[in-house]
Amino acid sequence: MKLKSFRAVIDEPYKLRILNREGFDRFLGEFDVDTMLEIEVKEVVNRTQMQNSYYWGQIIGSPSKEGSLLSNEMFQGYTKQELHEALKDKFEVKSTMGMSQEDFTEYINKIIRWAAEFADMYIKEPEDV
Repeated sequence: MKLKSFRAVIDEPYKLRILNREGFDRFLGEFDVDTMLEIEVKEVVNRTQMQNSYYWGQIIGSPSKEGSLLSNEMFQGYTKQELHEALKDKFEVKSTMGMSQEDFTEYINKIIRWAAEFADMYIKEPEDV
C-alpha cells in the first residue's frame, strides 16, 4: 500500500492549494487510472511566531548577534536567506514554511546539535534569549 502525506492550505472557501504540487502529482502518477484512493484531511498547527522569531533572530541571527550562526566567522559573508537555504540543503528540507511545531522544533534541534559539533558553538536556548 502506497502512503504519503502532503500539506495544503485553504486559500478561500472550498479552494485547496497543495504546497508541494509537483510531488503530489508525481505521487498520483504512480497509480493506475480508476484506482480508488482515500483522502484524509486534518488540521495542522504550524510553527509558532515564537519559534520563527527564535530561528531568524537567534539561530540565523546577524554578525552582531552573539551566539548566532552569522556571528561565527565560518558563516560570515552569508546573507540570512543564503544561510537559511544552505541549512535546508544540509538537512534535506524542501521548505520550513508549512512545518508543524513538532517538525520545526526537530529541525531547530538538529541545527543546534550540528552547530555544536561542526562549528564548536553554543546557540542559546529560547528561554536564555
